[in-house]
Amino acid sequence: MGFDQVADATRWRFGLFVTASVVTLIWVTMAVIESGEPWEAYQAELASSGLWPRSVNRGVLEVDVAMGSQHRTDRCRSCHLGMELEAEPGAQRQAPHTAHPGRLLTQHSPEQHGCAICHGGTAQALEPSVAHALVGTTQHDPMMQQPYVQASCIQCHLPGAVVGSERLARGARLYLTLGCGMCHSLKADGRGGWDYGPDLRRMGRHGDRYLRQSLLDPAANFAGTTMPSYQSSLGENPEILSDLLTYLHALTLPRLKDPGIDGLYARPCTTCHAGLGGAAVGTIRHQCVWINEEQEQLRCQSCHTGELPVEVSFAGFCPVVREHRGGCLACHTGYGG
Repeated sequence: MGFDQVADATRWRFGLFVTASVVTLIWVTMAVIESGEPWEAYQAELASSGLWPRSVNRGVLEVDVAMGSQHRTDRCRSCHLGMELEAEPGAQRQAPHTAHPGRLLTQHSPEQHGCAICHGGTAQALEPSVAHALVGTTQHDPMMQQPYVQASCIQCHLPGAVVGSERLARGARLYLTLGCGMCHSLKADGRGGWDYGPDLRRMGRHGDRYLRQSLLDPAANFAGTTMPSYQSSLGENPEILSDLLTYLHALTLPRLKDPGIDGLYARPCTTCHAGLGGAAVGTIRHQCVWINEEQEQLRCQSCHTGELPVEVSFAGFCPVVREHRGGCLACHTGYGG
């Protein structure tokens, strides 16, 4: 075949034109993405990945979440569409396209509950740095990730009542055993019986660093405070410290109405435990983690070997129950306590 200089030159020019056009189109596309909103860029990335089976350009996705009398607009899914996709074995997807771990979304639909109800942040924001921050601050919200995401469970569940809230339950128990309630009362008036510390339910949420410092070096945040340092008991035990911090983050969150505080909590123990020696009638298992763990000490037989005398038939006359009953507010506080 002979060499055709004119034809070859034409082909080369055409090839260069196509190549230049493709490169220009790529640059223009990237410029458009970069000049748009972050959620638009993330949706475009997901579309180009081939992971999303439907049209990805879904616009801003909003969920109106009601929490008691409070309402919030949640727009997190505008960026985090990838969390709804099943995680394939060995698949590596970068945030915000990572799949949500476990099966929690089957009980907590993001289309109904949104994301911030569990992960905190400023739910209505579309700029990631703002959306991931504590409301009204520039601080990263500790509830965005473990270990503090368990704090959110208290909004709908009693600590320890559902799988995944074990750290929260341990934190509530620490609040009691360390004597925090002596100064930071969880009663309706918010006043302690030993020294009057602030009502932790009404302080508003703080960052992790602030709460840690308040526990380990209280004078750094509160000059002249009488609060003791918990450096010796918590400073060398990061897991235990995280449990208590999780509970402290939970204290200020809104909660649904819980029937326990107005139901069995307000009744005498003999409502159910009316048998010989305080034995329960029928087969009853308490949902309360504290009662289950302390049942041997709370059992009437630990003091009374026979039938319960009339004067101790009601919880108000039993010193052991009276002492422990104050601890109910560690989990039920905010529901009417």
